[in-house]
Amino acid sequence: MTKGELDNINLDCYTDPSELDKVIEELLPLSFVGVTTLIVYAVNKREAMKYRLAGKIQQAMAFEQVCDDDIYWRLPEKFRW
Repeated sequence: MTKGELDNINLDCYTDPSELDKVIEELLPLSFVGVTTLIVYAVNKREAMKYRLAGKIQQAMAFEQVCDDDIYWRLPEKFRW
């Protein structure tokens, strides 16, 4: 993944945890400012998806809330969607 591709990334568009696994794998070797926060968001989003798929809605909502109320706002503005 290139820096230019990061400018257009929207982690909320992914609908399958395995898709986020691929994104996380691509992000790990990068060292741009904000990438670590983007990875943390992706990991939490992936876990929320897994909980929803397992029917554990309360747990999913807890992870989603962390994404929406905390991690998202720590992202550099250029990485926000």
